[in-house]
Amino acid sequence: MTPKAETIKRSTTADKVFDILHQWITSGRLQEGDVLPSQDELSRQFKVSRNTLREAVFKLSALGLVQAKQGVGTVVQSRSSANYLSGLQDHLLMDRISMREFLEARVSIETTIVRLAVARASEEDIGRLDEIIARQRNAIEAQDEVEFVKHDLAFHCELGNACGNRVMLKISQTVYNLLHSFITTVAGAPGNLEQAFRYHQQILEAIKARDARAAENSMVSHLQETVRRFQESMDVDLQLDWTLNSEQR
Repeated sequence: MTPKAETIKRSTTADKVFDILHQWITSGRLQEGDVLPSQDELSRQFKVSRNTLREAVFKLSALGLVQAKQGVGTVVQSRSSANYLSGLQDHLLMDRISMREFLEARVSIETTIVRLAVARASEEDIGRLDEIIARQRNAIEAQDEVEFVKHDLAFHCELGNACGNRVMLKISQTVYNLLHSFITTVAGAPGNLEQAFRYHQQILEAIKARDARAAENSMVSHLQETVRRFQESMDVDLQLDWTLNSEQR
């Protein structure tokens, strides 16, 4: 049974909502397999905006405590298998970092990675990227969203390997893991797999041509379109400042 929601004062933020929902789950008040009430319902119960609610649920999802399932809702996951990661990932979540900040970081990190990959990628690196692209093509033909998202992660991780900087790779992996629910949400919309695949192809072709400007432009366009589609599907405005990346465009 879903616990009765406490009313939250208007002056609080998604952090307070996150704390309450987190406590419900870790205390056992919400059990594995329970479906959270809809965001509209929780927004009314807590007396907060839907955007505030989404931010709180995003953080729960990043911790592995809940998972959005199409046609079902947001489902509580097993606490024993929840994705409690040590180090930077836990610190970022507990330090109340917003989704906008995660996405801004991802844009900066990914564009740096792809620029380094243009200069440093070996023929073996490029061959592995080609193999991942082929697997993504197969996933699209099979309309296998889960498989595509798996190879999406592999593509970005391989870019991190190709850039030759292990610190950049680890930071990129951490941010990507924290944004997993965001990526899955975007992937589920019609046409999004094909569009992401086209951008990946463009990025790889730019790396093969050793064209840093084209690679960065394709990466920024890829991330910009991903964010746009997410905002559209969730009816939110994350207010990212894309002019920060305008110099290379």
